[in-house]
Amino acid sequence: PWSDEASLVAIRQIFETLVEVDPATSKVTPALASSWQTANDGATWTFTLREGVRFHDGSALDAAAVAASFDRGRTTRAYRALFGDASAVQSIQVV
Repeated sequence: PWSDEASLVAIRQIFETLVEVDPATSKVTPALASSWQTANDGATWTFTLREGVRFHDGSALDAAAVAASFDRGRTTRAYRALFGDASAVQSIQVV
């Protein structure tokens, strides 16, 4: 139910992502992540978070919050459609 275009537009009003795709160029651009790296194995990704980002309640966005969001997406049925192949994520590590 969350994978059609209208649902994704609505979801973008609630959730912000680490990266976005520029519709004009199809290039991946920063969003909550200011930068990212992919290890040589192609399976390990490291994201650097944008500084100064706050949730609606004023609490700071940090790596633990991002990890919790990924875990929720992988383990909560209602969110799985947002994550594509959530089973491909083997582990999440906060550094």
